[in-house]
Amino acid sequence: MRWGIVCKPSVEAYEIGKRVYKIIGNAVLEEKIANYMKKRGYKIEEMGERCDGIIVVGGDGTILLTLRHSKKPVFSINAGRVGFLTEVDADDTEKAIEEILKGNYFVEEYMKIKIFLNKKRLPDAVNEIVIHTANLGKILPYKIYVDEQIIKEGSGDGLVVSTPVGSTSYSLSLGGPVIEPKINAFLIVAIAPFRRDFHPLVLSSERKIKIEVFKDAEIAVDGLYNKKISKDDVIELMISEEKAKFIKINNKFFEKIYKKLEK
Repeated sequence: MRWGIVCKPSVEAYEIGKRVYKIIGNAVLEEKIANYMKKRGYKIEEMGERCDGIIVVGGDGTILLTLRHSKKPVFSINAGRVGFLTEVDADDTEKAIEEILKGNYFVEEYMKIKIFLNKKRLPDAVNEIVIHTANLGKILPYKIYVDEQIIKEGSGDGLVVSTPVGSTSYSLSLGGPVIEPKINAFLIVAIAPFRRDFHPLVLSSERKIKIEVFKDAEIAVDGLYNKKISKDDVIELMISEEKAKFIKINNKFFEKIYKKLEK
């Protein structure tokens, strides 16, 4: 199995990446860590074509960036702040990589959200879609449909539609629940709703969600893709045929999450 290494652009992450490279040997390097190590590197868009698995050193943002550009499974080492999506901390780097090289790991596949804006497909979301008013201090009216039936008409700063993987991100700060990532489900949480009767909503991934907005807004996908949307634009969401693949060396999701929440 040929491994690739992608690092957050920081000296701390690059130094961890060097430790990983020393253990693995002939790894494919993304261009930023390659420049730091004075070796040949490749654009992140090319990494998936050149390796079978990718070791990501950084935080959740680096993981999401890597998954956006590659369908290969990722193993993540935390060199960020909290790192909800990361598998191990930096202190456990050598031990974790040795276990992986022995084949002592498994791959879990998690759902992504497929997104259409006025019937045009946008990048899939691993974490979440955020729909937010474009005008600071102005509320955004919206309607939410599930399988073509209206379930909510409301207004506020916007909405977050999350995967279970993303339930530990933005939606959590809005009062949403933590959902085990193995579950296939949508989580809809309102951002500062005008009326306090909008409670977080968990829906089966078999549902199709449609959201209409009635003022100018912006849509953000995993914090990586942003686009302005206008009055009467329609966003359609459904489970994607693609999966986010994470390499795991333990099965301690809840222990890890609640430990990070205590920090």
